[in-house]
Amino acid sequence: MSEPWKRRCILLSETDERDALSRPQKKLVEEKTVFCRQLDVGQGEFYQAAAQGYKVELQLEVRKSVMMPKITHVKYKGKTYRILRVRGAKSSENVVLVCIDKHNEASDG
Repeated sequence: MSEPWKRRCILLSETDERDALSRPQKKLVEEKTVFCRQLDVGQGEFYQAAAQGYKVELQLEVRKSVMMPKITHVKYKGKTYRILRVRGAKSSENVVLVCIDKHNEASDG
């Protein structure tokens, strides 16, 4: 039996701002709180991400209707994750957010 839709997560977008010294800074902005369902990270998803150098920490299923193109991160149980990819779910009304730990991302150089 699958978990009921009783948990909530916060969908976040990333914006560019400047700090007091006019240096560019990335800032996360809360867009909306939505109901979600936590899914197990499957073996296929785990290995596919590992081949790209990532470790999938979390998969959340949300309603497709709540997603916006600018959503890049999700906060779940007090921890912020970066959305690695969004894929279709078993139900065509939902999508799965494949997430990695925000602080364990590969750096850009």
